[in-house]
Amino acid sequence: PSEESAEFKRTLQEVLNFVTPQMGKRERRQHEQHKVLALGGTLEKRPHEPYAHVQRQRKQMEEARQRRLDEEKLLGVTMSANQHRRGGAGDSALRRKKEALAAKRERKD
Repeated sequence: PSEESAEFKRTLQEVLNFVTPQMGKRERRQHEQHKVLALGGTLEKRPHEPYAHVQRQRKQMEEARQRRLDEEKLLGVTMSANQHRRGGAGDSALRRKKEALAAKRERKD
């Protein structure tokens, strides 16, 4: 049993050594944060970003979303269930849609 666990640990370390350098900066930081949380630690605070920078990023993301929606409208095909919304915004849009369908079914009955 101890030989097998030692071999497993060695193999796991080899895989991590192979995968980690190929991760991007964001993925590597996320991996480290998950590791710290799994060991019972607490995460460091995120670095401060100027509000103007955050606003600029949001505006660029929204413009990119609109471009994708316009392209899909032109093609006549949608490639996103949540209209390319990010994170919780897409979830809430899908939830509202399901609630509206349920309400419509109830009105029919």
